[in-house]
Amino acid sequence: MSILKGSFSWLVISNMATASSFVVMLFSGAMLSKTDFGAVGLVMVVMNMLESVKELGVKEYLIAADSISKREEDIAWTIEFSKGLVLFLIVCCIARYYDISEEFDNLNSYLFLLGFIFLFDSFNSPTYYKLRRLMQYKKLIVHNFLSSIAQATITVYLLFNGLTYEAIIIGYFFKSLIFNSVGYLFSGRRPSFYFEMKELGVMFSYGGWIFFSGILFYVTSRLDNLLIAKYLTISDLGVYIFMYSICSALIANPFKSISNALFPILTKNKNENYIHIVIKMSLILFIISILFNILMPIALEFWFGKKWEQGYYVLKLLCFAMAINAVKIDSYFLAFKKTKDKFVIELIRAGVFLIFLIPAIKYRGISGAAEITLLANSISLLVWFYLMNKRFGDNGN
Repeated sequence: MSILKGSFSWLVISNMATASSFVVMLFSGAMLSKTDFGAVGLVMVVMNMLESVKELGVKEYLIAADSISKREEDIAWTIEFSKGLVLFLIVCCIARYYDISEEFDNLNSYLFLLGFIFLFDSFNSPTYYKLRRLMQYKKLIVHNFLSSIAQATITVYLLFNGLTYEAIIIGYFFKSLIFNSVGYLFSGRRPSFYFEMKELGVMFSYGGWIFFSGILFYVTSRLDNLLIAKYLTISDLGVYIFMYSICSALIANPFKSISNALFPILTKNKNENYIHIVIKMSLILFIISILFNILMPIALEFWFGKKWEQGYYVLKLLCFAMAINAVKIDSYFLAFKKTKDKFVIELIRAGVFLIFLIPAIKYRGISGAAEITLLANSISLLVWFYLMNKRFGDNGN
């Protein structure tokens, strides 16, 4: 029952974010131009490239460990805060000394604003993952409810008051601010700065492969945006970003909740085999992907007219690509401390991107980017199934 309860609770949490994101997409898709979405994409490329060094594996360690001492909490918080401060300073330098777009005068100022998200996350991150470890889903629901409602309300309000791409960026800012402020209030105790080399070594021995996996995943996941901006137009990037955001909100994020729910449960029940959940989820995702491929272009044309027609083929490909990627539940590897397997999967996925993405974008445009994303995710899924069968196929251990 714990897996069902945990999965359902986390699904509720994720669907709050999904609903708010979808509301934002409906209004912004109608009110913003393709170029405006391209501007958002340029800022998010910078942010997501920096996100690649964000996952140090410390937070995952807090969930996977059998028990956590106050000193370990303090060390985790110290690491997270130091990392957040460094990333914030890097964003400040980029915003100050590098013009990310000549078409948008204020874009660097909004990049600077988003840089504060790294600081906000650094205050709350260990606490949030500790709540996941303890499966305190009611508190997590409060986190997501308040921040998701705030993002949707602020973004839509600013859109109706004449802002364009700025509205989406400011919405992201306030979502992070409220999410982490609420999390800090729920933390119970306030962590303090503390370093101990022995404990640091234990954390990084677990989190090292997660760190390298994170670099590969975030860089390759946003490499398409970067190359579209380089070889195509800002308008093309805007179309791609819009289609990517729709698929992410309606497919990737909700179903990734199953993996997020599995992680803390598997750490407490390592003798249980939940592989049947993966099989059922794969079937559900396949059916949903087919339905989305049929219905979403119709729905978009009804709501937006012909405005986004250029991206319908991209939408269909990304729909399948994200469904495939959502099936790759890495909670098994994290819970059973097989983090190197996660790195191998991301390494193979990254290799496909690095080999094929540039020629695909040059000759096929944004369609080529979506096609390579589908190819890379499909190949990495086959590797994932192989490693899952090798590690857990016999008895679930």
